[in-house]
Amino acid sequence: MDLKFLQELGKPVSAKEMRELKKKEDEINRLNAIKRLLKSIYDEVIKNAKISTETRYKKRILDFTSFLNEKFILDNRNEIIIGLQHLFKNCDIKLRTFSRANNVMCDVTDLPEEALKCFNEKNHQTWIVIDWTE
Repeated sequence: MDLKFLQELGKPVSAKEMRELKKKEDEINRLNAIKRLLKSIYDEVIKNAKISTETRYKKRILDFTSFLNEKFILDNRNEIIIGLQHLFKNCDIKLRTFSRANNVMCDVTDLPEEALKCFNEKNHQTWIVIDWTE
């Protein structure tokens, strides 16, 4: 029997490669999500810098995307910061935790544990802060 048609079906895949496919696909999806997030932030910060005299930009990071959640942001925090540092040279870039108190968003990132008890953890949000002040 002529089996040349099998070559047209696809490249042979070993059992080991099959076991790794899901992991590889998940990593590709994770990197693509980070890439889209970084692009969205980049576009908005540049737009803001062009129209405003402000030298600091801050916004809730989940506002940039509808499909990511806070856990994804926190799990990938280092890569997000590294990507932003590459895009915005010599800028101060931080992911900060803000929480609502008396209808005002407050930076609670560096508060001691006792002070944090005054804030409802359900109201905590991760914000990106990019500062290019001289």
